Amino acid sequence: MKGLKMLKKGNVVAGLLLAVALLIISVGCSDASEKAVAENVDVEQLRNNPELGFAPLPIKFGETVGLVVHFNQGETLEHLKDLKNMGIKWVRDEEYWGGIEKKKGEYVWPAKFKRRLKFYKENGIGNIFALTYSANKNVYPDDPYNPEGFGRYAVAAAKLHKDAGVEFVLEIFNEPANFGLRKKYGGKWYGEPNCPWIDHYAKMVIESVRQVKAYDPNMKIITTDHWWSTHYWWLEKDLPKELDGFAVHPYAHGAGTPGPEIAHFGKDSSHAKPWTIMDDDRSNRSLMRRLRAQYAEKIGRPLEMYITEWGYALGRFKGKEWETTEDLAAALLPRVFINGVAAGARVVSWYCSSGDGTWGLIRDDQTKRKTYYSLKAMVEQLGDYQMIKQLVGMDGTTKGIQAYLFEGDAGYKLAVWNIEGPVEVTFDSGYPVPLKVYDHFGKALPFRYVKDGLPILKLDRAPIYIEGIGEYCLIEPLSLDKTK
Repeated sequence: MKGLKMLKKGNVVAGLLLAVALLIISVGCSDASEKAVAENVDVEQLRNNPELGFAPLPIKFGETVGLVVHFNQGETLEHLKDLKNMGIKWVRDEEYWGGIEKKKGEYVWPAKFKRRLKFYKENGIGNIFALTYSANKNVYPDDPYNPEGFGRYAVAAAKLHKDAGVEFVLEIFNEPANFGLRKKYGGKWYGEPNCPWIDHYAKMVIESVRQVKAYDPNMKIITTDHWWSTHYWWLEKDLPKELDGFAVHPYAHGAGTPGPEIAHFGKDSSHAKPWTIMDDDRSNRSLMRRLRAQYAEKIGRPLEMYITEWGYALGRFKGKEWETTEDLAAALLPRVFINGVAAGARVVSWYCSSGDGTWGLIRDDQTKRKTYYSLKAMVEQLGDYQMIKQLVGMDGTTKGIQAYLFEGDAGYKLAVWNIEGPVEVTFDSGYPVPLKVYDHFGKALPFRYVKDGLPILKLDRAPIYIEGIGEYCLIEPLSLDKTK
């Protein structure tokens, strides 16, 4: 009876789906994901086939884990040790152009930044270096976003990182309509056919790529993000074929249910037109899949995708079911990373380490939020594993149970949750090894058994991590008969 009551607490639709569905899952790599990352990708297939939205790269999950840091904005360097403690493999760091080039052609990098680069090198941490923002007024008093000057700043950053021996990617600006370009040049925030700030950003991209590739063709350089539709507009400006990738910020707020799976707008929104930038399901995965297709079409080959910001500010939607409390943010954090990796991101960067109000993993008083421990546990649980398949949810990534299979030297591991909230299921691993279950903080979870010996697992919005599984898993709604 208890299991049935728990089922009723979940979303009604999800409960009905569970009640009629027996989810039998076989392990194996998806042909769809291989097609999605192939050099000769069929753009129209990628754009229109939802199965190709699942495209994890063949690397360990831990190699994708990134974090936005604010060391150039006053964050203490004491937090460097926290990067190592959490298992962070990438940061998104920056030093403003105007503070680096105070005299034309002279680039003076702060000692604290050089210290950070030394730490990154020693600890195997890569840097997505955001090239931000305007020039020093003494250098370009009337032209603060001079494309040629910005390109030289990009080359100076590339040289510094190369000399420091740090793996890096250059990200061209950050949210340009929010941070200066729209105010300077004008145009709609979401872009339009005649949008001066889009035109100018494209010039900055063209010049930055030209100069960086002339310095070293192996240096990676990517566009930034402002809004999904703005990518489509600046891709109309004949961006250079040497571009290596693009960044996205798939923030998902106000979707009606918490979670990174669902975008907070629909495909018919005015700012999305005239493009079809997402599927009818409003999934973030479809946004990323279609954008990957657009870049592949315009540049002529698939590009790397970097999620350089994604997170949750606490306190939003107060009084509603999906108010972003600290507990909820900690529950959603692993889903951000898992969904990003599933969509094909090379790096997923949580926003942020510290500062900027309630976004940070570490509070201003230096105490750690629950999101800190959730991230650390996620890396400990999944870092040495590679995502190989979505076992449950491929037919609907925005609702119901979602389960992802990982494989490592120690065998298989499953990350599973229910988008709508609490529900109880029986779980058959089909494997003689005893099952081990951990919550999103890495704490071992007890579970009871039904009459036929199958364990009962409680799923909720936070993922649980399951060890001791074999070549298939069977998840079944808890029935009244099995509790007798």
